Amino acid sequence: MPILKAIVFVSMISLLCGDASAKIQGPHSGDDLEMLLPSESLRAAFVSAREAYLSFKLDDAEHQLYHLSTSEGGEAAAYLYLSSISMYRFLMTDRDEYEEEFLLRSDSLKTLLDDIDDSPWRIFIGAEANLQRAVVRVKRGRYIRAALAARTAYKEYNRVISDDPHFYDAYKGLGLLHLTFEYAPGFYKRFLNILGYSSMPGQGVAELTKASEASLYNWEESRVMLGVLDVVLFGSQRNGEAMLRSLYNQYPENPIFSHVLGFYLYSNRRVDEAIVLFRESADRYDDPTYFFIDYTDQFLATCYFYRGDFEESIFYNKRYINNHPGPAVKAPANLNVGLALELLGRRGEAIPYYENVVSRREFDLDDVAEKKARSLIEAPMSAVERTMLLAQNALAAGKYEHAALLLTEFMNSGHREPNEIAEATYVLARVNHAAGNRARAFDLYQQVIDVPRDPDTRWAPWAEYYRGFMFEEDGRIELARHSYSEALRYEGDYEYKRSVEDLATLALKRLELPPVPGTAE
Repeated sequence: MPILKAIVFVSMISLLCGDASAKIQGPHSGDDLEMLLPSESLRAAFVSAREAYLSFKLDDAEHQLYHLSTSEGGEAAAYLYLSSISMYRFLMTDRDEYEEEFLLRSDSLKTLLDDIDDSPWRIFIGAEANLQRAVVRVKRGRYIRAALAARTAYKEYNRVISDDPHFYDAYKGLGLLHLTFEYAPGFYKRFLNILGYSSMPGQGVAELTKASEASLYNWEESRVMLGVLDVVLFGSQRNGEAMLRSLYNQYPENPIFSHVLGFYLYSNRRVDEAIVLFRESADRYDDPTYFFIDYTDQFLATCYFYRGDFEESIFYNKRYINNHPGPAVKAPANLNVGLALELLGRRGEAIPYYENVVSRREFDLDDVAEKKARSLIEAPMSAVERTMLLAQNALAAGKYEHAALLLTEFMNSGHREPNEIAEATYVLARVNHAAGNRARAFDLYQQVIDVPRDPDTRWAPWAEYYRGFMFEEDGRIELARHSYSEALRYEGDYEYKRSVEDLATLALKRLELPPVPGTAE
């Protein structure tokens, strides 16, 4: 279920920016709002609580929402946000107590909705609550139950929009569900189709765009979704950075907007810029006013690792490992502490961290980390491994000249094994691709594809995928489609196999979408 997990990740990120609206744009929105928040004092209290929520002051928001929930007419709006807070805390910390808290609050919300007269506003809150339940169930791996909750939300969103097409906040949730359907693997797509889902290519993004432009209280969340999706699904080919940067500029004190923009820059190898933004969130670690995001430490540690600031990387990875109770990213975090220590000449300190690398999730990243750690326990890092690691780090940090120098010196330094040459050629191709040396990158990718290969090495299928991406960038769609299809044909038990297959499958689906205005056709 990799793509559904990616969609959950987008949901997790977007939840940090607020959820549901207290005010709906459209001809009937005023009446609906007054039905649920019947007095000016209730509406003012709700706006104040939402401002605390958007400022990431979750304890303050929770206190205000509890007070609102004791006022007649404010219960449903309050409990929607209270359940959002619990869900966010659970998703970002993996703590069971937050899941239990979410379930209690979500059940309370459902009971409250049963006593409210039918209206677009009431249906909308029900849809948001069911979408929350679906996200929590996916996080726990309960995919069938998640699909059933999502189906109910899907029907409710459609009913709201059918009754009032100007109910723009509803397009956010509907767009997310359509995206899940559009990018679900074949088996799950057939299952979702049986449950009543349907979608046209590009419909999910179009609906999120509509919510980002026209909704009153969901526009921030919708823009965060679109910005993150630009990385997760579209290879940063759209205007994700502009959307995320505009939110960051508008809300400079909000730690989540700095975190999400940092994620975008990190994903695009701009780690110097990303570090500045992640530090803005990480430096709030000791500030009890804000709910701290554990993942900020891990992203920051990775950026420092890529840049070669190994002491800083060790510090933030250790803080993440010690604070985060769940398995998320624990395997690569422990591996990177060990690698940093070994690169600093402290192998004895590295061994315990290698021993703590255990894959507990169905992710390539975790599986590869465990395999690498087992190898490093048996023998120290070789000179070849060290050179390739430093070259890959330089690429990830956007230090292309340094990466190219390391790789060129390595390839010219004497006899090399075929697999070593294939790896170095592939990484050099990635360096030239990222640096904009397109002709050279094409040539190097082709060299990797053409040479005889060990079926258990990943270089050829990944070279085929990235060659397809370059064709897509150039608007050469049939050639891109051919390369992506070729990437799916490689057999063998090579590292990151699921990842390249997922990316190639996503790319083929992406090619079905209408062209983005202003890009090559």
